Amino acid sequence: MTFSEKADAFWQWFVENEPVLAQMADHPALYDPQQVIAFVDQGVSLLSSQLQYTMGGHREFTFAAEGKESLFYLLPYLVSRKPGALDSWTFRPLLPGQGSTPFDFSMFDLCFSSGEVLIDIGLEPSTGTFRLSFYHPQLCSLEQPSSLTAFYQLLDLTLGESMSHIYISEAQPLSQPEEGMFPLTDLKNRLLEAMEALGLPQIQRPDEQYVPYGFHPQESPLPRFDVIQGSTCYTGLINDYYAGRTENLEGLGEYGASACFLTFAPEEYLGTEEADAIRYQLEQQIQQALGPRGSGQEKGIVLGGATGTEHCYIDLLLYHPPALDGCLRPLLLDSSYNFSFSDFRLLAPVLPISLPSRLS
Repeated sequence: MTFSEKADAFWQWFVENEPVLAQMADHPALYDPQQVIAFVDQGVSLLSSQLQYTMGGHREFTFAAEGKESLFYLLPYLVSRKPGALDSWTFRPLLPGQGSTPFDFSMFDLCFSSGEVLIDIGLEPSTGTFRLSFYHPQLCSLEQPSSLTAFYQLLDLTLGESMSHIYISEAQPLSQPEEGMFPLTDLKNRLLEAMEALGLPQIQRPDEQYVPYGFHPQESPLPRFDVIQGSTCYTGLINDYYAGRTENLEGLGEYGASACFLTFAPEEYLGTEEADAIRYQLEQQIQQALGPRGSGQEKGIVLGGATGTEHCYIDLLLYHPPALDGCLRPLLLDSSYNFSFSDFRLLAPVLPISLPSRLS
């Protein structure tokens, strides 16, 4: 099943079982927690048996990415397809944060309050993100990989998964505190104040944050090595491609989604600026064919694109992969450019758009 189909199956299950689920949420003391979990798992497993969630009072249902990057691009779409029949429920695609409220944290045999962790922040101007330094005597006594793992868990619980993923570019433990550091519980307000002062938009979904990138073109028979410049809202996918990894692509595939890119050659005499303009126009047409972005009705989204010395590239995330054969192929075949496509694997074949995509 495609991710769109899985999402529809989940929502259908939830609507059919809503009376029972509402009773469980409204009167938790009447139910055995293990029975509630077993029952809700029946619905969530229609998406994946590995997907984490919480269901609580006031009819709140929250999914969690738990650091799996592909889920930051799937769960917002899932929640956007919530049926109107469930308006009495609040669904969150990602864990919200505690903000300024301290909480007890336990991991790696350590236990301390989140308010005891000290933070310093710095701006990454090119991306509009922030780098963090942190200090806590117990947390920073761990080996660095363990220290970072625990700290990023703290960040997700403090800022929320979305804000942490979008705005924190890196974190570094310190061996001792530095002047000017402040408690982790102040971090969210400090970030919001800094963003307002800098005029940075408050982005709620990772697929709304576009990051520019550039390379020195290389001679290679492989696609995308001629890229001069581009932008993307899914940097992990781009990084995986050039490193020969498939972690994000496979993560999407586990849920029935797919990522691919289209490629075409603009006129030889065009410069980068003119080629970019053509690509932007085509990206808009492709998104229009896929459906309004963020509506819950789209079959996929344009993740960004790139311009190279020989080809242009348009990157797609398809919630319903057959859309490449269905709604996009007629548009692309009608174009004055000869399009090909490939998925985000370094050695994947590049095929003419006239051939079946095999993404379905």
